[in-house]
Amino acid sequence: MLKRILNIGFAKDEAGNANEQEAVARKIWLAGLGAYAKSMQEVTSLSEKGRCMFDELVFRGREVEAQTKERVEKTAEQTRSAMQQQLHYQVQRFTGLEVSVLQGMEEKLDRLTEVIAALEAQQAAQETADVKAEKEPAKEVVKETVKEEHADAKTAAAKRVVGKVPETPVK
Repeated sequence: MLKRILNIGFAKDEAGNANEQEAVARKIWLAGLGAYAKSMQEVTSLSEKGRCMFDELVFRGREVEAQTKERVEKTAEQTRSAMQQQLHYQVQRFTGLEVSVLQGMEEKLDRLTEVIAALEAQQAAQETADVKAEKEPAKEVVKETVKEEHADAKTAAAKRVVGKVPETPVK
């Protein structure tokens, strides 16, 4: 089939010409295969170059990222330091006290708050104990009152029963 396609346009009347035509067709075929192989080689080469270039870009990107992070951290630290100095200056200007004095006062306030909380807890415990102490005698008074009322009720009931006794003897 290939011979048939390649023979189009060639004259078949000469025998030597047919071999020459076959040789030309074969050269064209081989040139096409060579072009295909060369293009595949170029694609592979470009692909390899692309991979190498990508790896190089990644490497450079890591370097730039590290440098950028370092600069950002340095700038952030400088900014924090400047802000802290400005804050200390404003606090001192506003209160007339140094920041260290204010920190000492804050610590004292914290200790006082703890002492007050402990005293409040102690006072609450004392009040609870006082209420319990008041309840115990009250229970005794209630018990005695109930006993007295119960005894009075028994006496009253006995008097009523005695008053209702029939005058006629029972036979």
